[in-house]
Amino acid sequence: MKLAVLGPSGTYTCIASEQLKSKYELELYPSIFKSILAIDDTTDALIPLENTLDGFVFEGLDAITKYGYHIVEQVKLDVGFNFVSDVPLNQIKTVYVQFKAHGQCLEFLNDNDFDLYITQSNIESLELFLKNKDCSAAIIPTHIDTSKYRYVVKNVTDSLKNETRFVRVTKKLGTVLEDEKLMGSLLVTPINDRAGLLYDILKVFSNYNLNLKSIVSRPRRDVIGRYSFYIEFDILKENIEVINKIISELENDFNKVKVIGIYNRLGDE
Repeated sequence: MKLAVLGPSGTYTCIASEQLKSKYELELYPSIFKSILAIDDTTDALIPLENTLDGFVFEGLDAITKYGYHIVEQVKLDVGFNFVSDVPLNQIKTVYVQFKAHGQCLEFLNDNDFDLYITQSNIESLELFLKNKDCSAAIIPTHIDTSKYRYVVKNVTDSLKNETRFVRVTKKLGTVLEDEKLMGSLLVTPINDRAGLLYDILKVFSNYNLNLKSIVSRPRRDVIGRYSFYIEFDILKENIEVINKIISELENDFNKVKVIGIYNRLGDE
């Protein structure tokens, strides 16, 4: 099997792929969206889904739900960033920074009056900086050697406690569940908007004593002001049949309920 990941080589996604239970031949893509487009019967994708400081990666989440793909495994990775340049701060014209790294380094970036160039990956930020070293700088991952750059600011991340959760996405829903403690995710799309709508959704999970981890509203894209809800929850393997009961109850009032995934729970959850 092949695994589509965000490239070039050296991204945090590439590093996270080493934690997967199965080994894959990596295929590198220039964006998260293109990684998801590569999914087929012989190719899975590994994408960042959520970060401690900057929340969900909606580009990936929306693509999963749009194309009907499934989450079957997750891993997490400590992440952090350094600032590198070969010219003093007052001579820097452009700082290259990946779109999610930007949200994780806001305090440093806001304290300095930089013109920002937003990139698709942290390695792209580094490569663009290396082509324009006389007037630029870059935010780069902490695992990259900074010894060859004249000006370095270490750990410009807003918090040293920073993690990213990555998910393996497949064309088919996973069926082999080895762990006892699991997580599940559903996409609920209401028939119509009404008072108490969200309360009624949450009440179904509460009735089955399931711990909700997150609920995220995403635009339906067919009419403004209408949303689907992406919901993640803890569940035990022995109670997995409860998911079918939840779907049955929700579908009495909601137009569409889709299982996005059932997968391993992360270690400290």
